Amino acid sequence: LGIIYDDTDYKRTGYTDWQWYEVPFKYYYKIQPKLDVSAGFTYRDNQLGAGGIDSSEYFYNVGARGELAPKLTGEVSVGLNQRKLDVGGTLNGLGIDSLFTYLATPKTTVTFGVNNDYGYSADGKSYRNFGVNGGVVANVSNDLKVGGQLLYGRYDYTGTQQDDFYQG
Repeated sequence: LGIIYDDTDYKRTGYTDWQWYEVPFKYYYKIQPKLDVSAGFTYRDNQLGAGGIDSSEYFYNVGARGELAPKLTGEVSVGLNQRKLDVGGTLNGLGIDSLFTYLATPKTTVTFGVNNDYGYSADGKSYRNFGVNGGVVANVSNDLKVGGQLLYGRYDYTGTQQDDFYQG
């Protein structure tokens, strides 16, 4: 159980401020010494300034965490993501939040994950947020690690456009 709060206040005229808080709850049940399954529910309340539509979001999910396979650890939650707009309707879709770590060699780890949820743009438009990320970290010595990460993201705006972006 937790609480998260975020307040984005744009100083530029014409942008839509966004305040939200989130209350995630997950129940974990141990099925093996290093593996848990989970059932969870997350509530998020979105309050937008001028130009946006307030909403409530619900993420009903099941998942697993721990040692998923030899050399593979991580956590994954999959379920129904639901956004109820204060004016408009309800948007439903697959929700996912994951992060995995694979021990490729004793000195090299590979990370990867997928996310799929909702967000708001600076102009107050609702979008579906999908992302895939991956990275590598190599231990060069006890004091030095070298790594990199790549991310692909896509914002699908409600009925208007799609933006793809890459980060490294």
